[in-house]
Amino acid sequence: MGRHNSGASRTMSSEERPQKIRRKSVSWDSDQKSAEAEKEATDSEEPKPAKARHQSHSPFDFSDWHVGQRYEVKRLLGRGSYGEVAEAWDQEQNRKVAIKRVVGVFDQFVDTKRIYREMYILRHLAPKEEVISLLDVVFDSDYEEFKDLYLVFEFVDTDLQKLIMSPQYLSTEHIRTFLYQILVGLKFIHSADVIHRDMKPANILLNEDCTLKICDFGLARVVTSERTLNSSVDDDGEKVAGVHDREHPKTGVPLIGDRAEGSHSDAFSVEDAARQLLEVGTRQSDSSATDVSAIRRQPKLKRQLTKHVVTRWYRAPELILLQDYTAAVDVWAVGCIFAELLSMQQASVPNFDDREPLFPGKSCFPLSADVAPSNYGERVDQLHVIFDVIGTPSEEDISSMSEVQQYLSSMRHVDGRDFKTMFPGADAAALDLLESMLMFNPAKRCKVDEALTHPFLTPMRNGQREIVAEEKVDIDMEYRAAAMTREELKRCIWEELKSYRRSEEAAPVGAQPAP
Repeated sequence: MGRHNSGASRTMSSEERPQKIRRKSVSWDSDQKSAEAEKEATDSEEPKPAKARHQSHSPFDFSDWHVGQRYEVKRLLGRGSYGEVAEAWDQEQNRKVAIKRVVGVFDQFVDTKRIYREMYILRHLAPKEEVISLLDVVFDSDYEEFKDLYLVFEFVDTDLQKLIMSPQYLSTEHIRTFLYQILVGLKFIHSADVIHRDMKPANILLNEDCTLKICDFGLARVVTSERTLNSSVDDDGEKVAGVHDREHPKTGVPLIGDRAEGSHSDAFSVEDAARQLLEVGTRQSDSSATDVSAIRRQPKLKRQLTKHVVTRWYRAPELILLQDYTAAVDVWAVGCIFAELLSMQQASVPNFDDREPLFPGKSCFPLSADVAPSNYGERVDQLHVIFDVIGTPSEEDISSMSEVQQYLSSMRHVDGRDFKTMFPGADAAALDLLESMLMFNPAKRCKVDEALTHPFLTPMRNGQREIVAEEKVDIDMEYRAAAMTREELKRCIWEELKSYRRSEEAAPVGAQPAP
């Protein structure tokens, strides 16, 4: 399972870590984060961590959690879209773990594919210090009866979103430490031909000693330039054309075509979507600045939006515009996270309650399941929010786009904002790196390796940590997952589970092995 080229990665020494952050309870699903619970104000000079909802220790019945004798389930940590997460004690290894229970694994085909993809990718990425480890899987050993899963992860104290929403402040050293680890993890992930596609604060798990781990690979994609996919429904509700057999003309990076096609209506095509955008965008061009200002006046309200909408705040322009994309989409997302870390410096945002995402749009194009033309007015909003910060793209950058060139050219020119004004307490080198990570044109956006070698991160550099994967994740997994029947997918998940362990303790009496 270990697939990197330098043996086990070296753990960050205590000398390398900044001062510990105050311990907070973990919540594994951003759907459950309540703004009111996260921002309890304090009159004391030293800020206290925000209280998490589960700290009330309300009784919860775990009698139907069939995890066997090895794991003692302690308390519920949160509920998500397709499962519950609880803290447990691993009595065999004497350690805390987090167990995600997924009931009815095969009830929702999209969720089933995500679970399979995450298990497969995590197994092939392990072990890597900056990536969450899936330690074990508990399941019914009777293939015919098998329908629930218990995914056992290493336990992590909290996540970056909860930290951002707390009354704590960060030093430049903290920010540098967090960003460096994220980029080290991303370098390894990309070297295995995996694009995460859902990098956001809630998916960066954080320990009080400032070590962190990237999690949630359910939306990840495996990249290759050697195979071609037919059009299929993407797991997040969009239609995509899949992986094209070609590379970026300048970078040589394999391209994934995220093109809108499909069964809902012809309005789901890129051409028609671009036409709708042009019509609505032209009508909105004069009022876009006002709309953006209104959005930015409600950061805490926006924090309570659905996980799907929050994910869009971290999406690169090429994803919003349904263009071919590369691993550069993850760099954009990390740039958005970086900006939120900079907002945690007291000299930049004195009141913690005023922190907000860099691009808090109401919604965005591309389309999800609801593609009614009347909704296009809201879907152009995300681009207006982005351009309000970085400025409208140049003619050169617009020419690199496909069907949406006319729409982009029609937008009212905006110069963008000065990062130094937005983050007055930030180091000048930090702002230079931030700007390079948030370039509209992905070909001009800095690469992970370029970010790691930037002067801002020089004090953190450690060649022993900046390793790459020895082997690529098998692309066949992506093609199988896209075309499988429900039974075929069940069989693949069953085979994947064998790579972990069978839970004989959790199996019912008289359980039969799979045929």
